[in-house]
Amino acid sequence: MEEISVNDFGGEVKFTKYIADNETISARLLEAIGSAMLDFKVVPEEHTVGSKRVDLIVRDENDNVVQVIESQDANGWLDPVHASKIAWYCHDKACNDGVLISEDCTEHMKTFIQWYNENTPLNIFLLSPTIIKDKDGEIDIFFKTILRPTDWAHKRIKPNTKQSGNGQLNQRDIERAANVEALYEDNKDVFTNRSSYYVSSNDVNGTGINVTLYFRANDYNICLWHSGKHTHNQTFMDSVENAYPNVAFKKMYVCLGAKETLEEAVDFVRTIKTQLNDGTIVVEGGDDEEVKKEQISIDDKLIS
Repeated sequence: MEEISVNDFGGEVKFTKYIADNETISARLLEAIGSAMLDFKVVPEEHTVGSKRVDLIVRDENDNVVQVIESQDANGWLDPVHASKIAWYCHDKACNDGVLISEDCTEHMKTFIQWYNENTPLNIFLLSPTIIKDKDGEIDIFFKTILRPTDWAHKRIKPNTKQSGNGQLNQRDIERAANVEALYEDNKDVFTNRSSYYVSSNDVNGTGINVTLYFRANDYNICLWHSGKHTHNQTFMDSVENAYPNVAFKKMYVCLGAKETLEEAVDFVRTIKTQLNDGTIVVEGGDDEEVKKEQISIDDKLIS
């Protein structure tokens, strides 16, 4: 295996299209910015007013744009042009959340992005990709979060999180933002990430399992997010199904259900955390060898 650059991959356009077309890699990108494939999807380039091209768009279940993503071109290092375009794309697509993907970045450029996050309504992530090419020419991509937006409590200008088409604040999103802030302050023992959703670390060392609480239009949805090594972990899947019959597994996550109130949802996250720690939900038994055997079995069925 070897690590290659965006330039070696074939350029920015080919690179971002590959991300959008690959569900696993899209899920990794979303995970790096505090989202997941349950309620969001990554779609390839869209055009702005004036026919500029946005590399990637993240849309929610109602097809609203929630994030715009700009990738640095084959030069590798983040430059002022790409760092500034993200603001225009946010304005054009009526959202406040943006993501910059760059192989490297100077400290001076990082302070520029941080200035955006502290002094404007924008929330900008900076990610660095690692592109791996194996001996057969297969490509895999991973993302490292270099810079996250300023915490809301310390932001000099409060973010809108999302705007409606006419540029006015969405009242439901304003109330949701206030709920997020209060939730974090009241439940720091449960949640480790503060965003448009919350993730609980669960105190389960090395399992790769997180409990995720999503804010939706009419309820609060609770899911288990698990790393790729658990995708074919039958022990894990069986234990979850025994505890919660009829759950929906979708590759990197499993939806456990929805709660009507925020208080109910937080209590349920605590319950899941306990079940992961007391062994009701088990993650052992899905080592690489078992995954390989199960994948071979699946491939054999597809061939036959």
